[in-house]
Amino acid sequence: SKNLNGTPKAKNSTIQKNKNISLPFKIEQINYPSNIIINELLPSPIGPDAEEEWIEIFNNNNFEVNLFNWKINDSRGKTKTYIFPKETKIVAQGFLILFRNISKIILNNDGDSISLIQPNNNIIDSVTYPKAQKNESYNKINSEWLWSDNLTPGSINIISDRKSTRLNSSHIPLSRMPSSA
Repeated sequence: SKNLNGTPKAKNSTIQKNKNISLPFKIEQINYPSNIIINELLPSPIGPDAEEEWIEIFNNNNFEVNLFNWKINDSRGKTKTYIFPKETKIVAQGFLILFRNISKIILNNDGDSISLIQPNNNIIDSVTYPKAQKNESYNKINSEWLWSDNLTPGSINIISDRKSTRLNSSHIPLSRMPSSA
């Protein structure tokens, strides 16, 4: 033994591994809610990007969700991760708008990827968008992503149907609420 208080030439002691350790507290696995989705984003507004860009999150649950310690990040260019502060709540079937001046996330006009991440680092939703159209938002409609010139932060997505001859209306709501898939 090289220990100053050890016994030279004696067999070293070993630590017994006890598989039945009893802790004075109970460890519970935290289950974070699903059905929180990225629903719409505006990467290339008419005004200054730093003031006008936003990301919309939708709670497709029938209960309020506290987003404390959830994260949202982008993955191209100058990347940034925003961690939601304490008491950031999103009501049942409600929307939360995250503006760039708060999140510091830059939505690149030439395309980017955005991820919504639970506190246990599980990516619950993500979207990759192509080159942004000026003053058009990228919208989730029934598990599909489409550009729209009808910006709808804080409400259901509406996609303009400029080519439709079936309807007299120039704006067609394709979905009452976003799909969680």
